[in-house]
Amino acid sequence: MLDNSSQDEKRSHTRKAPWMARLWHKSGLNPGMLAMMLKGTLAPTIAIALYQSTSFADHYSTLGYLVTVMSILSFVIMPRAKFVQTMLFNIIGICVGFSVTLLSVYCSVQARAHTTTSTSNGPQSSSGGPSPGAAVAPYNSSASAVCAIWLFFNIYVSNALRASRPQLQFPVIMYSIFANVASTYASQFATMAQGIAFARRLVEAFLTGFAIATGVSFLVFPLTSRTVVFRTTTSYIKALSGALRAQKSYFQSLEDKEAFGTPSEEQAKAHDAATEASSSHPESTPEATELKAAVATIAGLHGKVSGDLAFAKREIAYGKLDASGLSDLVKLLRQTMLPVIGISSVSDIFS
Repeated sequence: MLDNSSQDEKRSHTRKAPWMARLWHKSGLNPGMLAMMLKGTLAPTIAIALYQSTSFADHYSTLGYLVTVMSILSFVIMPRAKFVQTMLFNIIGICVGFSVTLLSVYCSVQARAHTTTSTSNGPQSSSGGPSPGAAVAPYNSSASAVCAIWLFFNIYVSNALRASRPQLQFPVIMYSIFANVASTYASQFATMAQGIAFARRLVEAFLTGFAIATGVSFLVFPLTSRTVVFRTTTSYIKALSGALRAQKSYFQSLEDKEAFGTPSEEQAKAHDAATEASSSHPESTPEATELKAAVATIAGLHGKVSGDLAFAKREIAYGKLDASGLSDLVKLLRQTMLPVIGISSVSDIFS
């Protein structure tokens, strides 16, 4: 009786475990993915929580939303080397945007000064300013036209640069946001002091978002480019092993078929008629489909590890493999991949 009860308990435990395992597998989640999801949402949460501070809200005024936007667009889930490179480009782009903004504000102020008299400006209102110390002046069509020209110029040049250099996609996005916000308010300033105060506060908002994102990237679930390469390499080796098993299954399936036999005349005619009636893409066997899927997985992993290798070699880390060791590792994997993919082309010959 005791043995039967213990067996029943074991069966009940085994019944519950597959149900939880199936639910977890169906969700498609894993602990690493959950950690990255938490990490990605932490930076904007901190930026929004900072707005509960009165000093923070008074300092950034209506520009505080840019802190949250920049913390999101910094992509804290990227590996460390890639994040640092992207962040340096972002900062350079914002510095260039700051300089161009001051030039556009100067042109706008001069256009206002040459098209209005001292009595037509009217009293300036500081309550509607975009930031403290940046009071706004009445509408002026000349200043607005100048700012519009500068905005078109900034957007055109930045997008042309992004088209020619895809790696500058995120810095160009930051620069475009900076140019849009700055050009919107630049026509409302009557003096350079107001424009400089606004541009300085705008840069502070962007850099605060970058600082929050950098802290989260380095301190919360830190991820190095070397770790990404090692994980991809592990998946690479498993994919090669799976491709070899798929090749074995495919060649074993050919034993039951007359792959090398010479068909008779009647069989050739029947085959030609069936070929004409069927589509141009014949149905493949399950073994061939599995083999092609394994090869596609290897090709995807090879491209990923090749792209992450450059960042892993630039990274400063403590470990057994240096930059040359990582290169040799990927080189050996490439030499193993080529014959595996070459043998897999047999399925295309017999299809």
